[in-house]
Amino acid sequence: PLEVRLVNNEEMCLTPVVVLLFVLLHQPNESSLSKFPFLVGRYTTSILPKSSIQFRSCHNIAVALLSMSFTTSILPEGDTSCSFPDNVIEYDTYNGVILKLNDTVSFSEVEFRERLSASLATWRKDGKRGIWIHLPTSFAHYVPICIKEGFDFHSAERGKVILTHWLDSSTPSKLPLGPTHQVGVGCLVLNKENKMLVVQEMTGPAAAKKLWKVPTGLLE
Repeated sequence: PLEVRLVNNEEMCLTPVVVLLFVLLHQPNESSLSKFPFLVGRYTTSILPKSSIQFRSCHNIAVALLSMSFTTSILPEGDTSCSFPDNVIEYDTYNGVILKLNDTVSFSEVEFRERLSASLATWRKDGKRGIWIHLPTSFAHYVPICIKEGFDFHSAERGKVILTHWLDSSTPSKLPLGPTHQVGVGCLVLNKENKMLVVQEMTGPAAAKKLWKVPTGLLE
């Protein structure tokens, strides 16, 4: 509840404005918060007489809101530590952190940015070094937020991208690079008669030349 007492003892109830702000802050996103000053101004000009004290007061509120940067925190009150649930956090043996997001969590982009920023501050304070984030395809819209927080691409596979961030500014990053090679394997099979097994591939370069060869493949 909000009640403003004016100097001339008139009372102005700002209930519509307060209710509007309450709704927006309990369904936070950048778009709705940025529209709040405009909505207040529209309420002011369409409902209140321009000559009234109420109009001037609401107009001043709208002007003040327009000059503010809406970075309203949506983290739980007093929560300044790691803001991600335990089921998506792992701590490795190299003093690092692995954040593996999955379908059990759901954050707006604003909320994810705040949670990530708060977590990074805590991890720096705790002396953590390498931070890994695994983002499934359904969380790909978080990638720009991670990049702005200092992460870079490490590797990708079907349905997932991995980003890393080295927090220890006193030493070069010791995080391993992403995979860059494929390892081929071959198998030599001999029977009791000392005959060797050879095969022909149905597809691929060897198939085009109808070569006989030992069984081969790629090491995953």
